[in-house]
Amino acid sequence: MLDEQQQALLVQVLEGEPPGGGRWSSPKVALWMSELLGRSVSPQGGWEYLRGLEYKIKVPRPSHA
Repeated sequence: MLDEQQQALLVQVLEGEPPGGGRWSSPKVALWMSELLGRSVSPQGGWEYLRGLEYKIKVPRPSHA
């Protein structure tokens, strides 16, 4: 769906905070892609791009109380 330039833009966008706060997720990526492409993108499409870019959510490990 995304060409090389759009994929590079997605990588840059993922480094920032998503609209509405929180963390990037497949539905948020799909929404961003929908706005960029001007057509509907399913959350599965967002997930495929997150996996393809090997995006990992970086959160600290829980500590034992």
